[in-house]
Amino acid sequence: MPDHYKVLGVERTASQSEIKRAYRKLALKFHPDQNAGSLAAEERFRMIADAYNLLSDEQRRRFYDRFGVEKNALVRVAAPFANRGVEGFVDSVFSELFRKRKKNNMVGRDRRYSLKLSFEESILGINKDISVPTIATCGGCGGSGAADDGQVEVCHVCDGTGEIREFNSIIPSRQECGFCQGRAKIAIRACPRCHGNGQETIEQTLTIRVPPGSEAGQRLRYRGAGEPGTGGGRDGDLYVVLDVTPDPLFERDGNDIRVKLPITIRDAALGQVVTVPTVDGLVRMKIPPGTASGKRFRIKGRGVPWVDNTKPRGDIYVEVMVETPVVETQEMREILDRWPEFEPSVHPDCCRFRDLLRQRYGEDVAEIVG
Repeated sequence: MPDHYKVLGVERTASQSEIKRAYRKLALKFHPDQNAGSLAAEERFRMIADAYNLLSDEQRRRFYDRFGVEKNALVRVAAPFANRGVEGFVDSVFSELFRKRKKNNMVGRDRRYSLKLSFEESILGINKDISVPTIATCGGCGGSGAADDGQVEVCHVCDGTGEIREFNSIIPSRQECGFCQGRAKIAIRACPRCHGNGQETIEQTLTIRVPPGSEAGQRLRYRGAGEPGTGGGRDGDLYVVLDVTPDPLFERDGNDIRVKLPITIRDAALGQVVTVPTVDGLVRMKIPPGTASGKRFRIKGRGVPWVDNTKPRGDIYVEVMVETPVVETQEMREILDRWPEFEPSVHPDCCRFRDLLRQRYGEDVAEIVG
């Protein structure tokens, strides 16, 4: 709590008429309507009104003059120690001092940014520019908080020091002056751009380095890129969370990549050199004759790099999916109807399975399995 006499700019011996006259002058000078949108102006007006309400009440003023603190504030301070004894009182004193010191030296809040990446970008790594809000000196007033005329005056509450003695406390301490917000000077007419704060939010461009082998949900920390601290506290940090878009071709499995490759019955039966997608581009791979659906092939060293680069890059596993043809013409149907003529040479596994069924269940099983 600041010194109410200092807030109104009057001596402690001031008469009620002098107090009233000082209040009217300051209330008109710092009325929020004169500085629309300025939170600082609203806080100054509140402090002026509080000071006048106390000093215009003779009973409250006498108590304040005697003890240097408002009666209600003293009751609030003393209440917690009523049943705690001397030891509890001392502990609370130091706890309050620590709390006040910590409050005036606050670390800025952290920020979070979700960065969208393609699958390839997360695997191979990329540098991306992002825009994040940051606090900077107001370009309209140069940080003074004043309007174009630049009219500022030394704060009469702290006498231009930016600090006041804290009276609403068990042990007096020095705190940031709430009337000038620690700036030592006051803008008579607030800058319309920053509303008297002297600072504004601007977009800052940061280059984010996404390392190779990054994963969805991974957080990248940028120290000091969060919200600014107060009272000398360090700035907060920026956490960039990676949001990797699912890919229709690739599926990650640790440091390996899985690809499902559809091929025709002809290519599976006769063999073929096929085109396989990788995050580095297209590669050619040989499918041997007689390849069954579900067969996996390994392409070494085309998978996911390790983030710390301590191990060799992972692999790509290509799973062959033999596609059943869609029969749409009579000609295709006639060709497939002749297919049994070529057994058992074309379907040896099917023929072996039928032989096993016949051995166990009899010759009539042929009518069931064809």
